[in-house]
Amino acid sequence: MERSTSTLPLSRNNAVVAGLIFVLALGFHAWGSTRGWHQVNLIGCEFRQTQTAISALFIQKEHNFSLAYPTPVLGAPWSIPLEFPLYQWTVVGLSNLTGTPLTQAGRSVSLACFYLALPALYLLLASLNLSPSRRLLVLAFVVSCPLYIFYAQSFLIDTMAWMFGLWFLLGFMRAIERRTGAWWLLAIAGGTGAALVKVTTLAFFLLPAAAWAGFILWQERPSRHQGSWRVWWQIIGQALASVLLPCVFAQVWISYTDAIKAQSVGGSFLMSAPERGYIFGIGVRFSWEYWRQHFAILFREIAPWPVLAIATIALLWTRSRWQVALGLVACFFAVQVVFPILYAWHEYYYVANAFALMVAIGLAANGLLDSRLPRLAAWGVVFVLLGLQAWTFGRVHYPILTDAHPRDNVTARLLQLVTQPDDVLVVAGDDWSSIIPFYSERRTLMIRFEVQRDMGFIEKVFTAQKNQPVTALLVQGQQRFNQPLIDLALRHFHLDPRPVLQANEQRLYLTPERRVQVMAHYDDFPPLVGYALAPESALDPARFNEREILWTALPRRQRQYFNSWSVPPRKIFSKYGIAEVNYEGRTRLLASPDTKLWFKVGPGSHEVVAECALSPAAYADEVPAGDRTDGVEFVVSEERPDGTTRMLATLFLNPARVQADRGVHVLKFSGQLAPGADLRIETRPGPNGSYARDWALLGPVSVR
Repeated sequence: MERSTSTLPLSRNNAVVAGLIFVLALGFHAWGSTRGWHQVNLIGCEFRQTQTAISALFIQKEHNFSLAYPTPVLGAPWSIPLEFPLYQWTVVGLSNLTGTPLTQAGRSVSLACFYLALPALYLLLASLNLSPSRRLLVLAFVVSCPLYIFYAQSFLIDTMAWMFGLWFLLGFMRAIERRTGAWWLLAIAGGTGAALVKVTTLAFFLLPAAAWAGFILWQERPSRHQGSWRVWWQIIGQALASVLLPCVFAQVWISYTDAIKAQSVGGSFLMSAPERGYIFGIGVRFSWEYWRQHFAILFREIAPWPVLAIATIALLWTRSRWQVALGLVACFFAVQVVFPILYAWHEYYYVANAFALMVAIGLAANGLLDSRLPRLAAWGVVFVLLGLQAWTFGRVHYPILTDAHPRDNVTARLLQLVTQPDDVLVVAGDDWSSIIPFYSERRTLMIRFEVQRDMGFIEKVFTAQKNQPVTALLVQGQQRFNQPLIDLALRHFHLDPRPVLQANEQRLYLTPERRVQVMAHYDDFPPLVGYALAPESALDPARFNEREILWTALPRRQRQYFNSWSVPPRKIFSKYGIAEVNYEGRTRLLASPDTKLWFKVGPGSHEVVAECALSPAAYADEVPAGDRTDGVEFVVSEERPDGTTRMLATLFLNPARVQADRGVHVLKFSGQLAPGADLRIETRPGPNGSYARDWALLGPVSVR
């Protein structure tokens, strides 16, 4: 096999194909990265996305553009700055300027940064002596990478840091080659941006920068016959200078943020010294557990194993630029050695280095085009590789972005209902996740997993909140039974000891004032799936029993029961209260006798269609014969202004005795109503007058 001639331009026809492939890949990226654009949920590493988003949210709400920006999840003081807030400021600025919702503004900035990075990568590829069409073919593999499609629309700093990193690398490489001041300035600016936005991203770009510097130094090494050590040391000095300033800025920022975080009792663990072991993975760098996770992310998020296998075979067969490809792959994995834990558990970290692997695959594709493989077959392999990338996105990421039933943030909606915008929440059992704080838009003290049994530490954290308007305590999972923590919160924040609301894994405590407000307006809350009043705070179950209630006085929660009816009742009477039941896929009113509903429909001809049934539990085989329902009568009547009534239609169902009466039946009436008369639909007990298990179901009802 002859060595590749990939330094030569592609033929005109092949250059056109390469250009079209890039355009298609770029279009696919634009299409895929805008799926789910208007979703409320920040899917994909939601823990970290919401942490970035809540900082932007409160910067916007409070017009707080200070360096000690708010991240209100670990208690007062509310600032625990991690990265320099350039991304957050840009997002808030875009949102304020255009009126774009904050989430879409965050996605827009991320996507724009991704596309603004591509020209730098295109110019970098020129350093490999690739013609423009060959560079576009390589870029097609970058933009078709599933990880770059998915995370290009995330509310994260990573594409901005990646953009700065690529421009830094371009400036660094060109400056070493050409030794001009403009390129050095670009390297310093890009490096500083990457260092401040995300220093671990800059750490990755230092790897190829060092490799390139070493290559140039090897070429420029002086010999006995030519060259000068002065030029050699000048290159070293300029290279170090261009890296030194970004590193100095990074260290200054770290020192500044450490001083801010030291003031936070709950957030001091985020200082650089305590985090060093976690950041650098001390002791686990070569742990198979972490590397297994690295490879899982590689095959699932970046490139499926068939793509890697085909590209590897192509490189070995064509031997085209295999040294460069090997160096790129080495850089890809080397940064995982430096930060093993970060890359094992945070897929978005690969935004920094995934392009190195994609470029290596693109070089393999270019090599195939120069091999003895028939040109049509070579293009076929290229399309297979890109198709596998698209297939991976469609299989893994597309269903997430286009989920027709996204997770409902019920807890956040509940907290918004029961608290005021300036209230502070305490949450135990959810680590220090920003998910609940962001979606509820509330300042929150999250009790971290590591300290939730350390009452001494929690006492200090609670004491630090003494001037904060804490009004709610939410305990989740096993923390529902952490009575020492609950008692401590009740005492510090003067909460009512009776939980107000509960779900299967959650209990909510409020201040006495907030509790009274919730109890008074609970019936007007929209239905929240999974939540109900705690037994200690249950409302009187008979508050709607045996009394007529006007529709205008019916609470919002009960009005929801009639959403599927063509017209709501004017007035309701129920002997046993108002409730709903789901039966045969529809929500129906539990209308056990005696239930009456009055409709104001006006005189003239009308048609009434009402679905009627009895709950199967009223006549199930396991129910003793003497305890089963003896049937229910459904009646449509006309109630005149003088108080007299005229029966219009009736339907009697006795499913305990008559098999055909089981399931849903329809009660119909079509005819004239007298002027001023109301239409009344009611349920009556069976012929024996027994109310036992007369669990009648009514609705939907159509009145025309």
